[in-house]
Amino acid sequence: MGGTRNLHGRLVCVVKNEKGQSFYSKLLGSVADSSATKSDGDALLDDIIKYFLTAVIFFAIVLPILEVFSYNSLHPNYQYIRSAVARSMTILMSACPCALGLAIPSAVATAVYSAQKRGLLITGGASTIQKLVKVRSVIFDKTGTLTGDNLTVSDFLPSPQWACRENTLWTLICAVEVNDATGHPLGKSIFSSGVKYLGEDWLRFQAHGETRDICSSAGQGVSGNVRIAKDEWHYVIVGSSQYLKAAGINDIPDHGDAVGSGKIEARVGVDGCYAGKILVSDTVKAEAQSTIAALTSSGYKCSLLTGDMADEAHRVASHVGIPVLASQASPTDKLAFINASKKNGNAVAMVGDGLNDAPSLAAADVGFAVYHNNALATTGASIMILNSRIDLVCLAFKIAELTNQQITFNLRWTAAYNLLAFVMAVGWIKPFGFAMTP
Repeated sequence: MGGTRNLHGRLVCVVKNEKGQSFYSKLLGSVADSSATKSDGDALLDDIIKYFLTAVIFFAIVLPILEVFSYNSLHPNYQYIRSAVARSMTILMSACPCALGLAIPSAVATAVYSAQKRGLLITGGASTIQKLVKVRSVIFDKTGTLTGDNLTVSDFLPSPQWACRENTLWTLICAVEVNDATGHPLGKSIFSSGVKYLGEDWLRFQAHGETRDICSSAGQGVSGNVRIAKDEWHYVIVGSSQYLKAAGINDIPDHGDAVGSGKIEARVGVDGCYAGKILVSDTVKAEAQSTIAALTSSGYKCSLLTGDMADEAHRVASHVGIPVLASQASPTDKLAFINASKKNGNAVAMVGDGLNDAPSLAAADVGFAVYHNNALATTGASIMILNSRIDLVCLAFKIAELTNQQITFNLRWTAAYNLLAFVMAVGWIKPFGFAMTP
């Protein structure tokens, strides 16, 4: 809206979410959560610090008293008391529980900040990093993840009954796709191409047309009733062949022009009959093959899980070099595959971009959401890839590995320091001619 002036028209603004539900607010909340979230290691460390402090206070009280009475005097003089107080203060001052307490948070905070600068938002904080280290299997979605999100309609093939009424058919398609245009790259490309083709006809439909009962089935298609001006209502459905057949449309041609061509087919049905199909070009991302190769060489098992047709799934899989776990998978199917992969005790990461991936992203040990200007698509993810480059998945694993190494170093160093300082403070090195004072 920047730079726009509304001179004589009427502008209707609809608020769909409260201020706190905006993507920016959720982004800030995610950063806060990542800083506050504790891992299992944090909880264990808190317990260790609790017992460590108890032990320090105990020795700071008991050892000086024992030292006073070790002089075999029933009436300790000032010098004895002064020495005991000095010993107690030395023990208290030499202990450094803060270093132990910061060993994990300091490393995690640095990791989260470093990842954020490179386009990765780790919303789960320490727990996410801990899980990343354990992940051995990475499952990828296809459309918008391994392939680009800027899909383009390459061809529109109406059936003979609609060949002379392409404008009307495009209007019906755009009417049911208008809501899905913000939820999936395929819906966005179909809607954008249709609006571009229609021009002013689409503006006239917006002014006089009506829709009702619009229903979107994640990963399958959209449907609804549309009326152009005062014309009769039409039941319109756009999606996969299975989606149309489930709606009772059985006159769908079996041949596929998109098979092996790098294109996605979206079938169209109107009033229970096949009306045509839309071919959408779907190109593999430039960094996809190198990303898969890097993950595989690092020992990760990569696979493809998609709702697209089997031929298209195998085309992309063979291009990037990974096996197909399943094709034509619904969101429920994807969730089942993720849960099955986790049953053997394997930690699984899921990389996806659409609302149909949200259940799988939430079920996986670590969910990577590829952000495409759609905040809802990041639902359930513990890591957001803000610039849509999937090679950042490799970076996330590298950051997790380095962070884990840094945490191990921090814990060992602080534990060694506290142990040495405590030994010196209690006077156990005094027989060797060394002493520590406050």
